Amino acid sequence: MKKIVLMLTAMLLLSGYGYCQKIAADKVPADVKTAFQKKFPTAAKVSYEMEKVDYEISFTLSGTECSAVFDKDGKWIETETDVKDADLPAKVKATLDKDFAGYKRTESVKLELPWRTDIYEFEVSKDNSKFEVQIDLDGTVLSKDPISKEDKD
Repeated sequence: MKKIVLMLTAMLLLSGYGYCQKIAADKVPADVKTAFQKKFPTAAKVSYEMEKVDYEISFTLSGTECSAVFDKDGKWIETETDVKDADLPAKVKATLDKDFAGYKRTESVKLELPWRTDIYEFEVSKDNSKFEVQIDLDGTVLSKDPISKEDKD
């Protein structure tokens, strides 16, 4: 049941990502900026996008690319942090090597949600198939969702 709830939540969160629009910092609500600065006080290279009703803020922390999503009231929804292969936990890497051998990875991030911080998310492709895959620290595949060309636009 937890996997279903997690998958549905992730799908809901990701469903609005195709509708991003860059916005100027002065168009971002003060509550969103304040919440962001409180959560990420050392963020650099900050830029803002509007996703339907939520705000995605892209930034760097210690040279690492990140993005965080906040609702209009400043409530934190999620954070994605780029992760290098060398920094992947052993069990996550083992699952990728076993279950997705031959797949090319185009994105690797650590996904943090208010209720869970142990998820790694990947975009993988092989031949004409693309998937978004989520794996937890134990190496368990939580989801494997197809990505269509329309999803990426």
